[in-house]
Amino acid sequence: MSRRVLVLVLAALISGAALAQTPAPVKDVNTSTTGGTWQWPFEAPFVEMGGVLYFTSSDGIHGTELWRTDGTAAGTRMVKDVCPGSCASWIFRLAVWGSSLYFSADDGAHGSELWKSDGTEAGTVLVKDLTPGLTGSSPSDFFELGGTLYFSTYQDATGGELWKTDGTAAGTALFADLWPGVGNAAPRLLGRIGTTVFLSANDGAHGWELWAFDGSPAGPVLVKDINPGTADSVYSNGGDLPGYRSALAAGNRLYFAAQDGTSGIELWATDGTAAGTVLVKDIYPGPEGSQPFSLVELNGGILFRASDGQQGYELWKSDGTGANTTLVKDIRPGPDNSSPSELTVLGSWIYFRAFDDAHGAELWRSDGTEANTTLVKDIRPGPGTGLSFLGPAGFAVVGTVLTFFADDGTNGLEPWRSDGTAAGTTLLADLNPGAGSSTFHPYGPITDLRAVWGGRWYFRAFDEDWDFEVYASDGTPAGTQQFAEINTQTSAFEVAHTGSLFTTGNMTDANGTLFFQATDGLSGAELWKSDGTGAGTEQVADLFPGAAGSVPFEITPLGGSVLFNAMTGSESRKLWVSDGTGAGTAVLKHDLDPANPFSEGSPDGLTPFGGQVFLSAGDLLWKTDGTEAGTVPVREAPPTALFPTQLTPAGTLLFYSGAGPGGDELWRTDGTAAGTVQVADIAPGPASSHPYGLTRVGSRVFFSADDSSSGRELWASDGINTWRVRDILPGPGSGIDPSPGSWASARGKLVFAATDGTAGEELWVSDSTEAGTFRLRDVFPGPRSSEIHWLTSAGERVYFAAGDGTHGRELWVTDGTALGTRLLSDLVPGEGSSLPEQLEAVGQNLVFSAHT
Repeated sequence: MSRRVLVLVLAALISGAALAQTPAPVKDVNTSTTGGTWQWPFEAPFVEMGGVLYFTSSDGIHGTELWRTDGTAAGTRMVKDVCPGSCASWIFRLAVWGSSLYFSADDGAHGSELWKSDGTEAGTVLVKDLTPGLTGSSPSDFFELGGTLYFSTYQDATGGELWKTDGTAAGTALFADLWPGVGNAAPRLLGRIGTTVFLSANDGAHGWELWAFDGSPAGPVLVKDINPGTADSVYSNGGDLPGYRSALAAGNRLYFAAQDGTSGIELWATDGTAAGTVLVKDIYPGPEGSQPFSLVELNGGILFRASDGQQGYELWKSDGTGANTTLVKDIRPGPDNSSPSELTVLGSWIYFRAFDDAHGAELWRSDGTEANTTLVKDIRPGPGTGLSFLGPAGFAVVGTVLTFFADDGTNGLEPWRSDGTAAGTTLLADLNPGAGSSTFHPYGPITDLRAVWGGRWYFRAFDEDWDFEVYASDGTPAGTQQFAEINTQTSAFEVAHTGSLFTTGNMTDANGTLFFQATDGLSGAELWKSDGTGAGTEQVADLFPGAAGSVPFEITPLGGSVLFNAMTGSESRKLWVSDGTGAGTAVLKHDLDPANPFSEGSPDGLTPFGGQVFLSAGDLLWKTDGTEAGTVPVREAPPTALFPTQLTPAGTLLFYSGAGPGGDELWRTDGTAAGTVQVADIAPGPASSHPYGLTRVGSRVFFSADDSSSGRELWASDGINTWRVRDILPGPGSGIDPSPGSWASARGKLVFAATDGTAGEELWVSDSTEAGTFRLRDVFPGPRSSEIHWLTSAGERVYFAAGDGTHGRELWVTDGTALGTRLLSDLVPGEGSSLPEQLEAVGQNLVFSAHT
């Protein structure tokens, strides 16, 4: 069995000590009996197959993987660790066909590809690697027709097209190349009427239009070019959430949102023929369009959200004729929006979330008449919002009641139920007791992909310990409970089960003391410190009492103190300072964004430079010496760069990317207002070059940029002169991979990943001259890319992960010369891959995780 070994050596990070010693725990910070590991909240939907419910979750050890349950704790287990170890397999788009579950997953070696499962570990297998390498083909939009499973996926030779499978590698093949060659047709499922499936696709000649497919070997056919020429008309269907559809099969017609180039996005209908594909009504005359959304069928017609330009987004209905396509009710009178959303059918009613000025966003219902379109209950009395717009309300029908998430102002966002009356609209359970919400995490709202199965509503929620677990409800308070404890880990450090640790900005050395973010399982993620001993490892301050925590981030040393950003509750992040004591930990300065009374400026990008710390806050560049009086904008008066990012010291200057009069370009500062200027207008005029990947090598900074004629290429600047180093991929194509982990330095040179169009993306080196910029080695010979990632400098070498087509994906090293570029170790001999990740330099040494 493959295992990924991950070692975090705190002592070495503090002192730079040699790694020959055996790593040992400094202190068991989280000694609670409840989970402390954050799980990725964006999960795949629940799917039922053969009397078993399948879903994705993490136990805190294996990352987010495929799980199954029969509704009992004993019958709940992980099906398979698809991406072995703590990495997530990124399972999406679960679809049942026959006796197998089909889905997209990434095992860490093949990228996102087609998998299937019969519910057993042995029967959970990769069907076919359609796009070799880490990129993956990302299969989606599964549908069955005539005994065959079809899906949309991407393959290098054909682009995104329609494929079919019988569940075997040999039987998985391209079915229809709608856009011949490498064009991206990207077929998307809209709906089906009987044996006809409707798709949105682009054949390169007509833009994204309406297509129909009946299983014929001839493949899908274009129904009608609604927006003539290459312009698009038909769009996707709103993803996996049922309350957000922009296309709906009702009766013998498909209703969908489209534009014809004249009337904007409006409501259309089709019976599958060109003549029967018509604009139902131009609700909002002119190019703006009514933007119909959240379509549902009710009592022989459809209801949806739309705007006629007079009433804002309100509730509409239609029977498929223009005359009977009318406004149901102007819930928020005048041009303001009530924004009805998540329309959900229960009996002869629809329930939905809508906003009015007196009640905020609350629960409404309608039978399609104005008189019976009413507020069910003002769950959070007054103008406060009971049903948050930050994420789905989670509407689901359980028997004769509606279940959903709401906030009454006392208990936070929690599960509720309604029978359609105010008295029957009540709290089901306060899963995260008190004001804490069970469906809102400090990192953002939870995307709830729920299911109703066996008379129970299944959903994911946080409890008081911020454990993200699976719950079930039969629509009663007594029947609402967690049915299994999946995550039983008690980690002090938050491990993201997405292939990496949340270490960047979460710990720093300040004069021999390590400051870091951790949780003891009781007070949430807060600021801690350590001198390398158990006795000297303690919490500095509990800034946000309770299980949520202030989540300190970008912890940055300044003198004998540290600066960081943190939040306390629903407020925006603030800039804090700490001397390592509770009394000496406080907000450094309020109002970093004085022009916006609702923001504290959300400090970001804390970067030491010239004895101070520079940061972005509001829309300006700030600097601080650690005092309130010394925390000031570097330059306020134009010309100045707004929204500075990628702050990078090089020599006596600090470089950054910012939006100025010449678009998003490269700027630099010496710490004074006069010395803060745009370095160069790389993309002349208002166009933006979008500098990215700023990396210091000596007193120069390398970066990628697009000058509007040569594509994204390699550039360099010393603050006075700025030049394109080399047009690596000649012409308008881009030769540079700007993603993080694709840049490092060795012996005064830049080592990076690039492609010249002949050898794939491979390892290059540059001394900032054209002649000194060349490919070091074609690691994977030929046009295939070696997929270089995790470029990390340690001493005079650069380490990276790559595949050469013979040894699998292993650890490589270079000293910046062709001779010194070599495979360091074949940890899994032969074609197997050890998948090195989380490369971290500790002095002259390298710490990394890998499979063996």
